[in-house]
Order: sequence, then C-alpha cells, then structure tokens
Amino acid sequence: MRFWQLGTLPPGYHYDEAYEGLEAWRLLTDPGYRPIVFSGNFGVEPLFIYLTAVAFRLFGADPVVQRGVAALIGTLTVPAVWLLAHELRQWDRRLPPSFPLWAAVVQAILFWTIHASRIGYEPGLVPLLLCPLLWALLKAQRTARPMWWALAGVMCGLGVYTYPAGRLFPAVVVAVLVVTWVWPRFITPPTAASAQVGPGRRRGWQGPLLLAILAVIVATPMILAWVQNSEMLLLRSRQIAVVAEGAGSTTPLQTALHNTVATLGMFSLAGDVDPRNNLPGRPVFDPFLGLFFYLGLGLTLWRGRRLPYPWLLAVLAVMLVPTILSDYAPHFRRALGAAPMAALLTAIGLTALWERATAAWSSRGATNPLKNWGFYAGAVVLLAVGLSTGLAVRDYFDRWANSPDLFYAFDEGLWRLAAQVDTQPPLTPTYLTPRPVTHTTLAFAWRNGAPPVSFDGRSIFVAPAAPSQPVTYAVIDHEDFRTPLLLPEVFPQATIAEQILDRTGQVYATVYRVPAGSAPAMQPATVSGATWAERVRLRGYTLLSTQQEDGRSVYLPGNFIPVRLYWQPLATIDGDWTFFAHLLSPDGHLLSGRDQPPGNGSYPTSRWQVDDWIMDEVQLPLPADLAAGDYLIEIGFYRADETRLPVASAGVTADRLLIGPVRIAGAP
Repeated sequence: MRFWQLGTLPPGYHYDEAYEGLEAWRLLTDPGYRPIVFSGNFGVEPLFIYLTAVAFRLFGADPVVQRGVAALIGTLTVPAVWLLAHELRQWDRRLPPSFPLWAAVVQAILFWTIHASRIGYEPGLVPLLLCPLLWALLKAQRTARPMWWALAGVMCGLGVYTYPAGRLFPAVVVAVLVVTWVWPRFITPPTAASAQVGPGRRRGWQGPLLLAILAVIVATPMILAWVQNSEMLLLRSRQIAVVAEGAGSTTPLQTALHNTVATLGMFSLAGDVDPRNNLPGRPVFDPFLGLFFYLGLGLTLWRGRRLPYPWLLAVLAVMLVPTILSDYAPHFRRALGAAPMAALLTAIGLTALWERATAAWSSRGATNPLKNWGFYAGAVVLLAVGLSTGLAVRDYFDRWANSPDLFYAFDEGLWRLAAQVDTQPPLTPTYLTPRPVTHTTLAFAWRNGAPPVSFDGRSIFVAPAAPSQPVTYAVIDHEDFRTPLLLPEVFPQATIAEQILDRTGQVYATVYRVPAGSAPAMQPATVSGATWAERVRLRGYTLLSTQQEDGRSVYLPGNFIPVRLYWQPLATIDGDWTFFAHLLSPDGHLLSGRDQPPGNGSYPTSRWQVDDWIMDEVQLPLPADLAAGDYLIEIGFYRADETRLPVASAGVTADRLLIGPVRIAGAP
C-alpha cells in the first residue's frame, strides 16, 4: 500500500516535493553545497533531503525515487510502533502478547499513514524517530542503564532535523518524565504500582542529564544555524493561525479553542480538507476501526491511574499541538506525529476483545465453533480490521486517486507540460508563460538541459524577430488568459501542437508551434526610433482605448491608459532597469504613474536578448478627479540607484521621452 503505483500516484510532482528534490540533486552536483537548514520554501529541515540525495545517487534523480524514500520511512514506522508497544508491555504485563502486533497492524492500514507515506517530503520522519525515542526513554527508566538514556538523547536531538513538529521532541521527553515522577507518588495506588515493572526501579538525575547533554550536542549544528539566521527558526511558525496577523476576527484564544475542537473531531467526524493531505473530510478512523479506537481510549482513561497509560495521552496531546496551532485544523501532515499514539490506543481496544476471544476459544475448545462466543468475538476483530483495510485501499486508490482536485493539488498539469516541452527538437526556441522556469516543478524537469525562456504573458510578449528554427510557445491557459488571444495576432501562422486538459476536461495548457522564418505581424500604431543608452530601441507604441472622439482615443478619469510598447534590444544589458510611465499635466506636473520592471518583473532587462521582439504593456492609472483636456505621458528607464538613463530621439538626448498627447474626457 506504500509502494504500489508509486510512479503514478500521487500524480504530477508538487512544488514542495520538487523543491526538496532539487535541493537533493544540488547536493550531488555541487560539492560545496552542504547546508544545515535549507533556506528556500520558508526553511526546510535537512534530514529528508540528505536521505533523498543518497537515494538519487543510488537509483537516479526521479520523483518516484524521492517518493520511495518517504514510502520506506512509512514502512519502517510500522516495526517502530511494534517496538514501542513491546516496551509498553514491560511496564504493564496485563497488556497481552498480541498488543504489539495489533499496534503495528493499525499503523500499517490507516489511510492517514498510507497517504503520508507516498508523498516525497519529510513529515513521516517525525513518527519514525518518535517511536525509538519513546522506546529508549521508557527502557532507560525501566532499566536505569546509561546506554538507553544516551540513545534517547540522540533521538531527541535528531528531532530538529526532521520537520517543525520534531522540535516538540524535548516537550515529549519532559511530558514523559513529569508523568513518571508524578504518577507513582501522587496518583498510582501502591497495589497498582507494585504490579508494574518500571516504577519500582531506582531513578536519579544522572540519566536525564545525560539525555539532555547528548540531545543538545546532536542538535548543536541546527541550533547554530538558527542562531546565525534566526528568521529560519520562526519563519513557518509565524504563519500559524493563532498568532498570524489577519487570521480572522476571533481572538487567538478563540482560534485555539476552535482548532482544538476540530482536532479532536478529526478522529471520527471530519478530517483534513486539503486533497494534498487527505481524501477531503475523511476522518482518521472509519466506523469499523474507530469503534476500537474509542474502546482503547476509554480503557486507557479507566486504567489511567497506573503507568504506562498516561504516557500515551500526554504524548498524543503534545503531538497534536502543531495542528491546533495551524492555519487550519485539522492539518493531517502537521499532526502526523500523533499517528503512533492513535495506533497504540486502537490496539488496546482490539486486544481487549481479541484476548477474551482467544481465551474463550481455548477454554471451551474448537469442537463446535458456532457455539463458542470467542469465535464470534474474534471474527468481529478480524472483520473490522479487514473492512478497515479494504476501505483504506478503496479510498486511496479509487476515490482519492480519481479526484479532479489532484490535478492542481499536485501540479500534474505543470509536470505534464514540462514533459511535453522536453519532447521538442533540440535547439528549438521555446517560450513559457506565465510561470517562471524557477518554479521548482519545472526547474526539476529541466535541471539537465536548457530551460525555456519564461515571461508573464498577461503583461508582456517575447518573440524572436525572425527565427531560423520553428518556435514553441507553452502557454498555461488556466492562468494566462491574454496570450491565447494575442498569439494568433502576433503569429497568424501559429498552430496548436498539443493541449493538456485537466481532470474536468478544461484546457489547462496549450503548446503552439510557429513555423521557421515567421516574423511578428503586430505593429505599433506610432512608430518611434528612440534609443536608451544605445542599448534599447523603442520600435513604437500603441495607446489602447475602446472610446473614440474626433478620431482620437479618449479616456475617462479613474480608469487606465493601456500603453503597449514595442522594444528591440540592441546590446546586452547589465543589470535590471526599471521602466516608468508618468501622466503629466499640460504644465508638466506629475499626476500619476507606474514604475515597474518590464513584464511586471517577469522579463527583466538583464534577460533581454539582442534583436528580441518585445511587446510590454503598462496600465497607467488616471486620477478620479482628473479634469478634461489633453495630457502628455513621459516614459523612460532608470537604474537601481534611480539614475535615469539617457534617451536619444530625433537628435535630442534627454532623460525621458514624451508621448501623446492623450485626451481625457469629462467625468460622466
């Protein structure tokens, strides 16, 4: 359930996965790149990325390999839960021998854990390391041997390298130690304490001190990285709903209470609504397994006066904190550390019925199973587990797998578009709009080759002046409404080579092919020859308008003047220039303006190629109280230090070019 169809499910390759895949690939290709904290994507812990780099080295850099790392982590968590359950039995011998097995079974078949194990990112490391941490910590308290305290300290220190929820490992350790100290002294009756193995052992301060020292030593590289860049420590935490600015009209306390209720309801009422984390709304437990979770929870509360049961509840509460403080609750990815505790509680409920069933079966014999209630009780357990497994398989591989939401949730369209662009013949000029090629899904796909030229077609259009090769345009129609309308005007000879549809049948992206030698057909309404710093020539401009008066374009106050500019780079440009367009009064005073890099920053001048055909459009705002009359527009460029670049036009050099005039009509 964790490896089957891993190459196609989830579909696509989501931004977060691709970011970590790119970082892992960079670790292999850049010997000097060895960060402790990966600063992109709001800061990412390193352990999963380094493990992915190892897998890439062994099996090749591919999304299925990265997801295979997550699947392996999820698989190894199953025996880790078994190991922890086995140690819990040492603290309460009344837990039956089948308890560890049932705990492992529940961890294996939960939709929650299956889903999380098939996505190529790091949250699964939290339960994988939490289980051996608790195992070593409980074993250390039971045996008082330094080696177990040391192991617990190492596992605690490793938590900070996993995922933000892993930073709660010290809180888990403190919660367990406090419960261990409080329960035998104030809550557990002497008769119950004598029935347990652990509380009778001697304890001292040396073991916890050893744990703390080793935890700090192991975590020191991460701590130093946070000290050097404190922003990375709290960058994600500042986004949480309880303290985030603009989180809503409720107070932080009300938000926390609301999230707490939602988190408690995630087990059987309503789960995570994000299709990236869950089948939207599906609770953690289906009705069959949920019955035993609540039975186990009830038994845990009933037995709560003796260890180890309060440990389970304490750790469960700590590991639910990330989703309680999340931007929405329940958030299954951030709460994944609670999954082993949920599995253990469910196993308590399963074994309560299973052991009585097997005892009844053994005592009465198997001569007539239909008259033995143990047969029916055991059948109920097996049937519940079997039905729960079947529902998990159906919900993941059928209902969730066929959801239309996955197309956008996992960037399936982007991944397919990248693959389509890769099929273009070598040396074919290729342009992409509106996503930048730095988008991690695209960057991973094109990491070994020359990526397309990207621009945002909603504000700029780029073309070769007279290409000797066929030209390809990859347009994401779902995001760029303008280019599909504009491109046939620029290149009437363009044809559609491929279309990518989303799961509802709507066009997501279109790949156009322009024949070799096709020159752009659109021409400016006003021809110019102005040249800036002998590097950029203005071919001309068009002032777009839908209203005419006496054969001239007319604009209304409070609206915009769309200024369409046709550029021709004459030489390579060092640095990024900022373009400005200002509306001037008849006496030369500045009334309004728009300053921005070309293409609204999507195609800066440092990327302009000689003889490119560039059509940039700027929306010049008009004040609402503008009086009727004729006005001028000044345009130009300035450098990062705000020094205007000289422009030569008609033998005159200045720091701006005046265009227009434009007529403003009276307010209606």
